[in-house]
Amino acid sequence: MPPKGKKKKNPLNDFYFFMQDMKKVLRREGQDWETMEDLVALCHPRWRLLPEHDKARYKQRAKDHKEQERLDLQSRFDSQGRTLLQVENEKKSRDLQVSQMLNRIQDTLSNAHEMGRLKQQRFFLLHINTMCEVDNGDFLPCEIALLEFNLVDGIIETFQSFIRPPDKEVPLGYGFKIQTKADESHRLTMDEDPMWDPISSSYETIMGKIMKKINPGGVHEAIAPVYTISEEEEIAHNILENLMSWSGKSLGQDFKVYHVHQLFYYLSQYLPIKESRFSNCHLAEEEISNDVFNYISGLGCKYHDWYDIPRYCSLNCVKRWAYLMMDVCCPGLGIELKNYTHKPIEQKVFKNRQTGFKETMLVNWEPRDETVPQQDEYFNVTTYGAPKTKAAPAGYVPVNPSEITPNEKKLTKKDMKHFKEQQEKEAQAWPDMKPVARALPPATTASVWGNPAPPATSMIAPAWGKPTPPQPLRQPQATTSSAWSNVVQSNSESPKNEEFPDLMASSRGRSKKF
Repeated sequence: MPPKGKKKKNPLNDFYFFMQDMKKVLRREGQDWETMEDLVALCHPRWRLLPEHDKARYKQRAKDHKEQERLDLQSRFDSQGRTLLQVENEKKSRDLQVSQMLNRIQDTLSNAHEMGRLKQQRFFLLHINTMCEVDNGDFLPCEIALLEFNLVDGIIETFQSFIRPPDKEVPLGYGFKIQTKADESHRLTMDEDPMWDPISSSYETIMGKIMKKINPGGVHEAIAPVYTISEEEEIAHNILENLMSWSGKSLGQDFKVYHVHQLFYYLSQYLPIKESRFSNCHLAEEEISNDVFNYISGLGCKYHDWYDIPRYCSLNCVKRWAYLMMDVCCPGLGIELKNYTHKPIEQKVFKNRQTGFKETMLVNWEPRDETVPQQDEYFNVTTYGAPKTKAAPAGYVPVNPSEITPNEKKLTKKDMKHFKEQQEKEAQAWPDMKPVARALPPATTASVWGNPAPPATSMIAPAWGKPTPPQPLRQPQATTSSAWSNVVQSNSESPKNEEFPDLMASSRGRSKKF
């Protein structure tokens, strides 16, 4: 049956191929047509008279053509303008790359196990913080951290550095995007103090430290793989290539960036107890993402520890991954978990921090003042709950936090702990206050009633916690002379005369005169 005009989605059906064959027959018969509608009118009667076995042949031709068109992905495009053939090739290349990665991880662990050196096998963990992604597909780095560990010794060495990308690599118009991501996570922008350190722009020094660990033999030795989370594999590979390019050196081989959860999964397969092993790699990935060590302080760099956002620090991330893997694998293999190297220990202050391994922070950043800015759990509001904005919102009244007593029922555990610490500090500051004797004005030589001044010892404030009974007021003299040369006898029984003798005398003198 012929197609139904424009409503037919696929015009290349069995009738279409019948018309293509009938064109030669109609030309031999001397018939002509100008439009497709004319050709349909000429072929339709003959199509109706065509036997079913001939129609089946044309139907098969239409089906084969449809299958061929589906396979011919070069003529079809996705939403980004790429041909489907290109997308399919990228998927195959990606699948091959993942397969090779898994095979290499298994081979590495299998060879180490056969040689009896699985516990001594060294691994490198890598994490890179970025500012944003630019239009050409590159990522702008701001911090990098590399960690070396094995199961027996735990963490062996760590390296961390801030990175300031070249100004020419930062296109115009990306300031808001960079600032938004910094407010939501690591707080690092192009204008932060660590970025102005000359070492943060010394790409040769940074890459020299990294390559010394993962490729000590240079071109004569293969690069050791580095492990990061699967979502940041592309980011890590792109930034490592760019850092090598910015340093002006050529590597001669590709970086190997593998998934840390795959390493975690295959390591667990060597545990003697079957129940301790992960049944699939997705459970290992979930264990990494849950991260029970996420809020332990003292694992990050000085900058992020100082601003109380250590979980966004690259150094903190690689340490947590290592601690997670050792926490699961070491007990099953009979390895003792030691402090600092195998398990984290809470440390409040970054100065004089204890570690059982070598820790290198390339940029020597120190805070300018002693004021630690408090950062709320949600970064779109200030400490007092007001929305962050460059201009104060309508009706906003500045609040002095020292004059506010927070509602303890509405405080979180972290805020309650901080509030109690502040109260303890204020209580400890009381003994250091200025003594009352030095705060009071100097003693006068005589009282208002003309009596001699009390001894100096009476002005000394009593010691804290030792109250003394109050002393009664001294009684005034019996007589005083008024300003009007009238001698007035004071009446000690009248409270008014006792408190204000001169005023009473003066008032009597004025009444007499006038």
